Amino acid sequence: GAVDLALHPSDPNTLYAAMWERIRRPDRRQYTGITSGIYKSTDGGSNWQVLTNGLPNLASEKGRISLAVAPSDPNRIYAGFVNSDGYLANMMTSGNAGASWSNLPITDLGIVTFDWWFNRVVVHPTDPDKLYYVGFKINEYLPEEQRWTLAFNGVHVDQHSLWIHPDNPDFMLLGNDGGLYMSEDAGQTYTKWENLPITQFYTCEVDYQQPERLYGGTQDNGTNRTLTGANNDWSRIYGGDGFRVLVDPTDNNYVYAAFQYGNIARSIDGGATFSSATADLNGSRRNWYTPYVLDPSDPTTLYLGAERVFRSLDRAATWQSISPDLTNG
Repeated sequence: GAVDLALHPSDPNTLYAAMWERIRRPDRRQYTGITSGIYKSTDGGSNWQVLTNGLPNLASEKGRISLAVAPSDPNRIYAGFVNSDGYLANMMTSGNAGASWSNLPITDLGIVTFDWWFNRVVVHPTDPDKLYYVGFKINEYLPEEQRWTLAFNGVHVDQHSLWIHPDNPDFMLLGNDGGLYMSEDAGQTYTKWENLPITQFYTCEVDYQQPERLYGGTQDNGTNRTLTGANNDWSRIYGGDGFRVLVDPTDNNYVYAAFQYGNIARSIDGGATFSSATADLNGSRRNWYTPYVLDPSDPTTLYLGAERVFRSLDRAATWQSISPDLTNG
C-alpha cells in the first residue's frame, strides 16, 4: 500500500511515492517486505518507475518509508527506511532527483522499536541540507557536524506532524499525542496550547455513589477524572494509554484503571493511589485493549478476557482462569 507521497514544489508532474508491504494479524506481524520501495512519476502519476540505485534492497531493510523533497532544492530528496526490528535504520538522500542515493550519517535517535508508527521527514524550507525526523521524539540533523540532536526536548512523546513557516523558519508547530506546541526559536523553547478540546477518550465511567465524579481512559494520556463534574479540573490519576476505568458501584474506594496489553491497577482509597493487579495474569496473552468487567450482581467479582477467561473473587487481588485456551493456541 502507498504510505507517503512527496510532490515537486514547482512541477506538479513530478511525484515520489513510497509503497509499504506489511501484515498485521492477531498472532504475527510483518512490517517489511521485498515489495516496499520508492517510485517516481514525471507525468502526474500516469506512469511510475521504481528507484533502486543506492537504496536498501533486502526485504528486512525495507519497511515503512518516509519521503520529503527539499523546498529550496527540488533535486534533493530524503527517504527514511525502517527495518524489520522497527528502528529507523537508514536515512537516505539524493541530490539528483532520485537517480542515485547515499546514506546520511545516523546514530541512535532515542527511538523505541515501533518507528513503523511514525517515520516522517521534514526539510528546512531554505536550507536543503537541514532536516527534521518526526518520530518518537523530534530529531534535528545538523549538516555542519553530521549528527543528530533533539529539538522540542521535553514535549510529550509520539510525534506526528511538524510544520515550519516557509518565510520564518524559526516559527514551528508540532503536533503529537499530547497536543499542539508552538516554537518561535526553531524548537529550542516552546509553548503548549492547553485550551484545545482534543483529548481522545476511549471510555468513560461514573461514580454512582457520587455521580459528579467522572472518569475516563484517554489515548496516551492516562486515566483522568474530575471530582466535581466541571470541565476544567480534570487530573491524571494513572498513566499509560488509559483504557477502561471501573468504579465499584457499592464501594467507591475501589477504582480500577487499565493500560496497554491488559495491565490492570487497582485503588483501595478512592483513586488516590494505585497498585498493580495483574500478578496472576503473567504469561497470559492479553490484547492492547483488554476487556474486563465487574460482575453486575456482585462487584467484588471481576472478569477479564485474554486467551482464557479469568475471574477474580476478591476485587482483583488474585485471578484464576475459568476457561480453556479459547484461541486454539
